[in-house]
Amino acid sequence: MVRRLGRKQIRFKLAAPSTEAALPEGLRRRGASLDAGRTIIVCPVGSEPIGQLLALAGSLSPPVADMEIVEPTLEDVFLQLTRRPDAAAFTRKTTR
Repeated sequence: MVRRLGRKQIRFKLAAPSTEAALPEGLRRRGASLDAGRTIIVCPVGSEPIGQLLALAGSLSPPVADMEIVEPTLEDVFLQLTRRPDAAAFTRKTTR
């Protein structure tokens, strides 16, 4: 169920706040968005190689200061299915 309903995400922490307009088109097409603090870009990871997302992130200004890949847990998927407001926040880090 986690594989079917959960989506792995890559999160890029920017060195300074940015705007949605500054996101490269390639990241926007993949569903990337900027968090409320305007310093973290969250992008779903699909079937494309992670290297493609990293290459797109390399063109960001301000530059990427850190990144992580997160996968949903079974609890995250359950919360998503029950439409709880905190369902979008994945808690388990897999790569840093």
